[in-house]
Amino acid sequence: MRGSYYVLTASLLWAHPGLAATNFNDLQARLRIPFAAASIVDASGQRPDVILIQDIHRHPQAQENIRTMILSAMASTGAKEIFLEGSWTHGQTADYSYMGIEDADTYKANVEAFDAVEKNREGAMQELETASLFGDAFDAPSADSLKRVKRLIQLRLKPAEYAEYLKSPFRASTRSQLADAVTAAEHFYEIANERSHIFLKNAKALHKEGPQVMVVGGFHTAAMTDELHRQGISYVVLSPHVSQGGFDGLYAQGMHDTISALKLH
Repeated sequence: MRGSYYVLTASLLWAHPGLAATNFNDLQARLRIPFAAASIVDASGQRPDVILIQDIHRHPQAQENIRTMILSAMASTGAKEIFLEGSWTHGQTADYSYMGIEDADTYKANVEAFDAVEKNREGAMQELETASLFGDAFDAPSADSLKRVKRLIQLRLKPAEYAEYLKSPFRASTRSQLADAVTAAEHFYEIANERSHIFLKNAKALHKEGPQVMVVGGFHTAAMTDELHRQGISYVVLSPHVSQGGFDGLYAQGMHDTISALKLH
């Protein structure tokens, strides 16, 4: 079964030492990735062993540009293996292998956490609105803290923002939908981080030869590149160009399809 995609997909504009940002265009030209389709947003080394493509799940324009990136990267590097988030099954074409790098149980746990956040989100947002209106009279969190908690339960925090949140996590004094939503959101992010490491572990176990092309949500690339850098493995991160909006409904529908397929309701 191929799972639906759902994890956050922010482009992460930072780089490790080893390849200056001014050289990204040269590297992209060598990889023959069309500049109209994508940009390199991070890299380490001149000849990447791992090509990380940030997915914007279900976005039609992004998917077309991702297809262009995959074909270009395979042609320029000789890669024959594509590793995919959202799947734990494998297949073969005449030209390449495609392999899912999910752990099925961990994937399901992440979907369950998403579902728990969804169930409590509306009530939680109302509680946050009340706290914002009454402020210090009810010992409410600061405006910045409220904003961060709101983004937490909307599942919109980037990895660095979530790390910052963990320095001073929100703790409700009583049981409420807000407390339940925060707990579920924290669990969601914990599992999402765990999945980032599972992707690398599973891809390493499945990898046979040549460069690896991985298609994963942008949320995962920070943890994955940290680990690749620690291991001394060269990589490049590509982010698709997107100019079209209005596709949030497709993403939400995909999530509900996944929840139904996994029989969570």
